[in-house]
Amino acid sequence: MEEKNTKKLSFTVKKVLRVLSLLCFGLVFCPAFLVSCSGQDMPVSTMTAVVGVSEFGEEIVKPHPIMLISFLIPVVIFVLLILKKMVDKKRATIVAVCTVVDLLIWILFAIVVKKYTTEGGFFSFETTGWYKLNFVLHLVMILFAVLVMIHKLQMDTDLLAIITGTETKNTLKQMSSTMGQMSKSVTQIASNVASNVATNVATNAGNLVKSKNTMGFCPRCGSPLEKGSRFCSSCGSQVPEFMTGEASVDNSEQKMDQ
Repeated sequence: MEEKNTKKLSFTVKKVLRVLSLLCFGLVFCPAFLVSCSGQDMPVSTMTAVVGVSEFGEEIVKPHPIMLISFLIPVVIFVLLILKKMVDKKRATIVAVCTVVDLLIWILFAIVVKKYTTEGGFFSFETTGWYKLNFVLHLVMILFAVLVMIHKLQMDTDLLAIITGTETKNTLKQMSSTMGQMSKSVTQIASNVASNVATNVATNAGNLVKSKNTMGFCPRCGSPLEKGSRFCSSCGSQVPEFMTGEASVDNSEQKMDQ
């Protein structure tokens, strides 16, 4: 029972490509472009180009049966992915080539429609979400096909197992651990910087206060001399008179300012 459930839940590259090819087939019938004129919107799809456009019984756009290629390519890819006896690399190469051709046709289709509708200046052209979705699906198909071609994946590789596998979980754990360590390091660095800044600010503030309370330095020992003192507090030398005179002048100026 467990093996059957595992098979049902398998999400192989081949199955993904099959689903994508079916989606691309369905998008052929969806409006890829929106052509507007005088407030009237006309959706344009690949099938619109195949059968042409007629208005009041008059043919405006001739049919282009060549656009059936975009209808047939997804079918060819789907059938190719059903076949059992084929080497993965060969199958992936054909899928990649067909998808690239189909994508180029869609791009050329958009260029031609835009040029045709906006040439006279009476119409406006806009790509729809269906066209963008179709473009993305083609790119995903090409990506998977190329990964199989270069032996990074196999057609029977279970993508679900890779996503939920032990290696993936370990990788995610390592990434989480690394991010945690980086966060701690950044926090520690920020803390050290803040501490250093605070220390420097406090030191500078203290020096500023000291500088305001000193009138100079002792000519004998070089120690700072407090304002109003007549003798050095370190060596006991008498403070020169010119320094005490300057200090008294400064004090009188400060009192006048106050």
